[in-house]
Amino acid sequence: MKNLMTQFSYQVTYYENGDDAIAFLKKKKHEIDLVLWDYHMPNINGLEALKTIGKEMDLPVAND
Repeated sequence: MKNLMTQFSYQVTYYENGDDAIAFLKKKKHEIDLVLWDYHMPNINGLEALKTIGKEMDLPVAND
């Protein structure tokens, strides 16, 4: 996915740990247009991340 996104000129930031990813999102929330999240990411699963992103960061979220 990272390669595909960079081919279309997106800046990609990748984290393997959910806590680090949330910390980054909180710090850079006004600079982010899109978040792709693995539902099985360590420390914070996808549903927890959606709740945090939607409530605390005022970023739009989509959940199927």
